[in-house]
This record gives sequence, C-alpha cells and structure tokens, in this order.
Amino acid sequence: EVIYRCLVVRRATKLNCPNTLLPVGGSSRGRSKQLNQLAPPSKELIFEEYAIPTSRLADLGDLKMKLQQLSGIPAKRLRLCKTEEIGTGIGDKHSITRLYTKVVCLPDKEGPCLRLLNHTSSDDASSPTIAMVVAFEVTLQPRPETEISQHSDDKKAAETDDSSTDSDTSSDTSSTQTTAGDDPDADWKIIEKLGEECLKVYGDEDECVSFDTNPVPLAKYVSHCLWPKEAKDFGLGLRVDAIDRRNNWYPGSVVELVEEEAEEGDETITKVKVHFDNFSAKWDEVYAVGNSRIRPLYSHSTPRAKPTEFVVHHRSMEHKTKKFFLFGQSFYLQCHNEWSTARAGAHILAQSSRFLELSHFKKSENGKKLSSVERKIAEKERDEARKTIAIVIKALIQSDKRYIAAAIECGKQARQNGTVSRFDATTMSDDLSEKLKE
Repeated sequence: EVIYRCLVVRRATKLNCPNTLLPVGGSSRGRSKQLNQLAPPSKELIFEEYAIPTSRLADLGDLKMKLQQLSGIPAKRLRLCKTEEIGTGIGDKHSITRLYTKVVCLPDKEGPCLRLLNHTSSDDASSPTIAMVVAFEVTLQPRPETEISQHSDDKKAAETDDSSTDSDTSSDTSSTQTTAGDDPDADWKIIEKLGEECLKVYGDEDECVSFDTNPVPLAKYVSHCLWPKEAKDFGLGLRVDAIDRRNNWYPGSVVELVEEEAEEGDETITKVKVHFDNFSAKWDEVYAVGNSRIRPLYSHSTPRAKPTEFVVHHRSMEHKTKKFFLFGQSFYLQCHNEWSTARAGAHILAQSSRFLELSHFKKSENGKKLSSVERKIAEKERDEARKTIAIVIKALIQSDKRYIAAAIECGKQARQNGTVSRFDATTMSDDLSEKLKE
C-alpha cells in the first residue's frame, strides 16, 4: 500500500489568522480556543496533517474524497500539489531564507496518484511507500446568498443572458446573434439593481477576511455607468465587450485611443483599441464608436466561470549581491477576474499572513528550538509585520470601494443630466500611493 502524508493548508480567515486579519474586519470574533486546545479538523487551524493509507492504484479523486472526509473541506475546493525543497544557501543556518519550497499542482488526470507524483516505489513490497502531498484549500470564499438579496429580476437577467447565448459557445464567448442591449432602459434597470445590491456588501468588514464578493455585477455596472457617446470620451482601462474578426464577443479593456484620417477631408477621427482578456496583444482590435461592435461589459459575452489561479512566492534581496531570491513556502491562490489590482493585492496579502501567525512559531524557527530571548525577537518582528499588513489590506479594500462608488456616482449623475461622464481616478490613486508609503 501507499501512505500519503497530506499537509492541508486552509485559506486564511480571521478565524485562523486573528493576529493579522481580525484588525482588518473590526471587532468580530477570532479563535474560540487557544491553539493548543484545537484538534483537526478545525476552521481555526491553518495547517493540518493527515496520514492516508491507500492502494497503489488510487487516483487523485480517491485521495481528495478521503481528505474531504477527514478535513471537512469539499473535494472540489482542494488543489493537490507535489513539493520540492530547494536550498538557497542564503542566511544563517536556521534562517527561514535558507530553504525554498516549490509547489507544482497535480493535474486532474486518471491514473495512480503515485505516478503523477513521480515517486519511486521501494523495492521492498512488504513495506509501505510514503509520499508527501500538499493540499491547498481554494482561497476564494463566496458570500452566502442570504447576504446579497436575490430578486426576481435576477432570474430575468439570467434568462436574458441564456436566451442570447449560443448553446455551443465556451464560457468566454457568446454568439453575435444576441439581443442583450437592444432595450437599453430595461437592461439598465436590471444592471443598476444588481449593482446596487452588490455595492451594499462589497468592501464591508467581512470582505477579504471572511468572504470574497464576486465583482461581476459591479464591473458591469461601472462599465455601463461610464459608457461614453464618443470615442474621445473613452477612458483608458474601461472594461468593454467587443466582437472579433470571427464575429465572437469577448470581454476586454480599452488600452489606447487611436487617431486616424477620415476617408474624406483632412479631419481625423478617434477610434479605440481594445485588448481582449487572455489573448496576446497581436489580437488587439481597433473600433469606431457607434457601430455596435463595441459595447459595455458583458452586454454580449459571458463572464469566465473559473477564477484566475497562480502561484505566489516569497521574495527577498540578498544584501551583498543585490539580487532577488525566492524562499519559504510558495502557495496556490485564486483571484476573481474582475478584481482591481488593489483588491487582488489585498487578497494576496491576506493569504500570505498564514505564514506570519504568531502561534505557529512559538517553539521553533526552521527546525531550531528558540530561546526565550530569540522567541521574543521573532514575535516582535512578526507582530510589526502583521500590523503593517493589516493596515495595507484595509487601505486597499477601502480605496477599491471608494473608486467603484465614485465611478458609479459620476456615471449616474452624467446619465441624469444628459452630459458626458468624465471620471478621473488620478487623485484617488495618488492618495492611496501616499498612504501606502506611510
């Protein structure tokens, strides 16, 4: 048989990372017990280790189901990875910078998990093979449906999208045979209602520390609010839908205003260049405004079902060589596709705080038993780091909410007054930069 040593790494919340994330979320409850009183499975723990005996033919699905039974984390929310420890040779013998743990996600393929791990079995068939696996919990936690009211208009909006989407299209495209946007007033009422519902909870005390609000309704709301009448009024970065050369709709962003000569006369006309999500720049297209080939975000295309997933590494600089190097435990992380850089940054910092929790470093540091003096120094350093991270997370969340609220208000006022919405976030960006420098 095979014995899998499975290290389960739970997503960071204010329950298991109270020293960092509790200050971000206000005075809500943290851990109910001391760490030494907790036993797995528990949402108040960060790391849990299980020994799982299986047959040599067990696949990833079998292993995930056993982990689900032991940890309580749904199998679909687990990312199984193999690890490789690499010595950096930088720092003191017991320094945390001496070791870098690389992770590689195991593919969801059929076949023995042991083979996917590239593990060499023992020649002695009588003794079990021991293999190491790290299981990361998906870092995104959607809000309960009770927190965002579900009105009958939600169903109407879904029905509109379903009827306007070709049955054989992928999650990223929708057919040109769409009707969304043919009735701007009706569409606007639905978009406004869903956007306002989402805005009520987005950026509250639970954002980023307990739940991660799906930003699609807000992104769609902002795009419609700021939609200009002329190309010269387009703002760089505005999220849009645009149709490609094969007549498929895709979401993208305005990346450039292009001046072209008119066919007649010496006048120039302004067009917009759109970069499509998840495509290289060679597929960028230039559009004239008003020809129905460029529309507000998700008027025609369908939001991607899967979030963006990537690996986060800890990086530092070696003082002598002034070169950067990786150290510590890398980890998998997911981000919503419509998040701003600020919101994504807050999420990355929140999930990184798992490796700074005071309670996990009381007795040892990278395998070395700490003296009372060394422990106090380590605790002080981590306490300062946690306070800084908490302040930055809160600043990023608040700034992101102010940006969205200001963009929506600017667009709504322009819509009511019949004027052009000219939203400029420069001042807010400068204010955030100054606050982060402090």
